[in-house]
Amino acid sequence: MTSSLLSHPWTRTLRLVATCLFFAAIGSFASAQSGPVKRYLYVSVPDGAQDSLAEHAPGILVFDIDDGHKFVRFIPVPQFSPPGSKGVSARQFGLRGFCASLVNHAAYYTAENGLLGCFDLETEKVLWEVNLPEGADRADITLDGKKLYVPTGWWDRGPGGGMFIVDARDGKVMKRVSIGPGAHNSFVTPDGQYLLIGGIEWFAMFRTVNDEKILYLDDVGDGGMFPFTVDGRNQRAYLSRTKHVGVDIVDLKLGERTHVIQDGLPPIPRRTHGVALTPDEKELWLSDQAGKRLLVYDNTVVPPVKKQDIKLVRDGHGWVLFSMDGRYAWCHTEEVIDTKTKQVVAILRDEKGRLLAGSKYFEVHLQGKKVVAVGSQFPIGRVTQPATR
Repeated sequence: MTSSLLSHPWTRTLRLVATCLFFAAIGSFASAQSGPVKRYLYVSVPDGAQDSLAEHAPGILVFDIDDGHKFVRFIPVPQFSPPGSKGVSARQFGLRGFCASLVNHAAYYTAENGLLGCFDLETEKVLWEVNLPEGADRADITLDGKKLYVPTGWWDRGPGGGMFIVDARDGKVMKRVSIGPGAHNSFVTPDGQYLLIGGIEWFAMFRTVNDEKILYLDDVGDGGMFPFTVDGRNQRAYLSRTKHVGVDIVDLKLGERTHVIQDGLPPIPRRTHGVALTPDEKELWLSDQAGKRLLVYDNTVVPPVKKQDIKLVRDGHGWVLFSMDGRYAWCHTEEVIDTKTKQVVAILRDEKGRLLAGSKYFEVHLQGKKVVAVGSQFPIGRVTQPATR
């Protein structure tokens, strides 16, 4: 009876169909994992430095870099807007930082109220959240995905200001390090060896292997130092100035400021808040917040020499970031700029067609749903170093 049933033509047909469906499913899965790599810009909202975005629902807006920066979708992340934040300024509840780890395929977000969280970029789920006592400014993560460095914030003006060193697996604080007042921005160098962090008129460098402080400079930034960048060899750091549109250039080997670049005379309405090296390090870009412009310098000579201004449609928080291939520049306005021609080539708009401007974003490469590359939230030089994290 059993033998007869198994040999029945219909049974053989069903087995053949089932086998085909099984291998088709395997093929579909393999194709999803080995298909084309898509490049996206992930912009987080609300932005704790740009109140104009306070009305947007909290989450991540995704833009297709290779399709004219068209809006792709919105990923809601209610945790980006803590409870009780309705009707409150974005500065008090919006994100202060948004960095990514390729190893962990995760994004880490920080807020002025001390919120620190981990968001899985593949499952699109929040994995954990903690609240740090002083607050949480622009953080970064080691390349092995194990440690987060979280500045206590530009608002933490006491002498004990500094950073938390946090376990990236669960958000537990491993150590608190006092450095100086107003610890604001931090990033891990592209080779993973060092952490750079800056505050109010000070700048410091740590080894990531043992968190040893190896450099500390004060009296830089002329009254307050904000964004900064570094070249791919970890030789020069470029630190934003406050009373001028310009930067201090620091030789990291000598441990001293070697040049000051300034455009125009002080006082300026707002500080310089944005300094960027193109990935090939041939150009240095500065953001003039109130002046509604980006300044481009020839960085193939020392000191850099100004080449041109790029006019922007509006003022704002100030920021500059380049795509990993160096083709595009993103700033604190909705404009996407071609780095070669210096022309606006796209405008960012949200799911409702509204202009979108931000300063907390990074690049993500997806193959199917798998994260295969992520960029830094900082515009760091990449000569001798890979573009991905």
